Amino acid sequence: MYRLEGEDLHVPVTLMPWTAALGGTIFVPTLDGPVKVKIPAGTHNGKKLKLSGKGLSSKGSLFVTLTVDVPRTLTKEQKELFTRLAQLES
Repeated sequence: MYRLEGEDLHVPVTLMPWTAALGGTIFVPTLDGPVKVKIPAGTHNGKKLKLSGKGLSSKGSLFVTLTVDVPRTLTKEQKELFTRLAQLES
């Protein structure tokens, strides 16, 4: 889960496409327990966030790499909404 680099920690975190597009709040695991992190609207896959003081020591940072996840299965309503979004783009 965590990757150590000096006193810094690196952790991947997955978020849903609607959170990436609209923004929102997610919980990120830290050594002290989960913390709330605000995700800005328009976040792209691979974006990195830095949480200072959340690394291995108070001098280290926690670097969060965000991965946008696309659901494997969609409800009928979700399919309709994604279809509508696709139509708006063309």
